[in-house]
Amino acid sequence: MPFFNYTADQMNQRRYARLQDQFGRWWGAQIEKSTGDPCSEVSPVGGWNDPLNTPNIYLRPPKHDDGTSISGRIEVDFDRWMDSIRGSEDDWNQSIQVAGKETYKITTVEERRLWAEDPVLKAIAGPRPLPTLETLTQAKNGDRGLLGMRIDPETKSVIPADMTYKEFMVENRRDEFGKTRTMVEIGNLWERQKRLLAEDEIGDEVTEEVTETEEAKVGASD
Repeated sequence: MPFFNYTADQMNQRRYARLQDQFGRWWGAQIEKSTGDPCSEVSPVGGWNDPLNTPNIYLRPPKHDDGTSISGRIEVDFDRWMDSIRGSEDDWNQSIQVAGKETYKITTVEERRLWAEDPVLKAIAGPRPLPTLETLTQAKNGDRGLLGMRIDPETKSVIPADMTYKEFMVENRRDEFGKTRTMVEIGNLWERQKRLLAEDEIGDEVTEEVTETEEAKVGASD
């Protein structure tokens, strides 16, 4: 019987791909050629860091109406992630309440409201589940810092979204090594970042148009 190389056959069915999420960030992973679904760890690519350490179970490719994956795309499923954290926080808050009633026999309403910050009770109940719902809500709504989009990975300068030039200058007065930048260097960084932000906005519009076109083609073929 001829030898069959399962590993080689498996690799032939897969390829490496860069996937863009709903915020314009790039991730890399091995994907199945037949479905486009990731079949390995999904990790940030392009020099940016993920402050949230997004679990892979909440990174999924968006789907067409027929259930097939949209090529080259991936999404952070914040709703499922928040549901999971909500359940964990409910359990943690319940543990805090139980520990509080056992530790403090006589308390006021105001004191009970502060139990979640009480170091004695937190030592009993354990650390609060992280990230918090508040943090995930901010990230879902586009907080650039929480999404790892505040620092340009190439120049190590702060990206000036919603910043005035004066604020940008203060934030970027020194480089990552603590060396003072010249006004000319800061001006060049400002121009670069504003150009990149403008390109991102154009890219988002183009992506939406391409997605709509792809969906239209799928609908026409049904």
